Amino acid sequence: MERVDLTDEERIARSKRRFRESMIVSLLVGVSVVVLTVLYKSAEQRGIFEQFGVNTAQADKAFPWFLIGLLGVFAIFALIRYWVPKAERRPEFLRKNLDTIHAQWRWVTLILSGVAVLNTINFVTKVEDQDTASAGSVIFMLLTLALLVSFGPGCISKSYREALNDELMRTQRAKAARLGYLLAMLGAAVLYVVNLKRPELAGSATVVVLCAASAIPSLYFVLLEWVSGREN
Repeated sequence: MERVDLTDEERIARSKRRFRESMIVSLLVGVSVVVLTVLYKSAEQRGIFEQFGVNTAQADKAFPWFLIGLLGVFAIFALIRYWVPKAERRPEFLRKNLDTIHAQWRWVTLILSGVAVLNTINFVTKVEDQDTASAGSVIFMLLTLALLVSFGPGCISKSYREALNDELMRTQRAKAARLGYLLAMLGAAVLYVVNLKRPELAGSATVVVLCAASAIPSLYFVLLEWVSGREN
């Protein structure tokens, strides 16, 4: 039950505690995904699936969906556990809690960028087994990064954008978006050449270009925020 008698200072302190807790939980989930992936690859190489009569090709298709389901469960848990009360979505409160919220979004951007790069590398290196689930997860994360850079924290909510996107944030986003545009144009030129010379590599090259045009500006944006002296 949400207490209505909390002061703004108490709400800010609670928000910081939730932020630290969510970072620990996110780290544990990330480590779990890595460990599960390593164990799966190890079992595949040792032929353990065949010993139990499991088709390796079917397992390869099912495993990405399993990871997506696992992350979906975590997303639902995080949505319930860290739901922001209405009183903490007021523009005046958001402005008071500006540094903590910006820190949260920086870490979200940083983690998404890292996962997107790793997924892109994994997708590109298995040319023979590129499936819809892998492609969909990569594209979803890259588009999410593009939204974060283009519209800033709370990119889906207009009230969040108005409260959190101060002049410094808008300047940082403009710099990152400009870099993303230049990378996208350079990537388009490279794709044109690849399509002419090696059309069989066009699909993988497209994913690499999308990754470069979204992940690099996102990381650049996070760097600009830290260099500018934002707290947390």
